[in-house]
Amino acid sequence: MIKAAIINLKERTGSSRQAIKKYITSNYLISPSSHFDSQISAAIKRGAEKKLFALPKGV
Repeated sequence: MIKAAIINLKERTGSSRQAIKKYITSNYLISPSSHFDSQISAAIKRGAEKKLFALPKGV
């Protein structure tokens, strides 16, 4: 879902976590909650470890 959000948002300098969350909640049947926030953060972290996503320096 995160990869689809980044591709579909087509932001030149990258997509923010807030934009990714907004895309996911609007295009998938997921309600935002604190559990959702922690899952998104963990998924982004795992994607960065697997070199699927590039995070800005300092994050």
